[in-house]
Amino acid sequence: MLKTETTERRRVQRLHILEPLPGKIRGRNVYVLDVSLRGARVAHGEILGPVGDECELSFEWEGRTVVLECRIRRSAVQRVGKASYARTLYHSGLEIRSGRSHDLLRELIASNVQKALEDAKAKAREQD
Repeated sequence: MLKTETTERRRVQRLHILEPLPGKIRGRNVYVLDVSLRGARVAHGEILGPVGDECELSFEWEGRTVVLECRIRRSAVQRVGKASYARTLYHSGLEIRSGRSHDLLRELIASNVQKALEDAKAKAREQD
């Protein structure tokens, strides 16, 4: 589903990924939550690095590896792990600088937009 809020400050709409995609940054596990051609939002359990640092985001989509060179634009605690078994959860915003997988990223976005449109059409038909 696409975010369409009028208060959105982004230059390009982000695609919310319904099933977060597991990935890696600096050997740490992350989950890709939102993506656009210019950026991504990831969830993670460990600090990735300071804001402004360059990093490589990699994840699998439909059996292919997406690799993107990014810069950490922001990072914030999403949930504090208070109990001994609970872990702190962070969300970080990444600016996509370049990547050998940019065409694959376009394909991922187009595919998810197409699925969202098909789902919306199916729901509309059910309501008729």
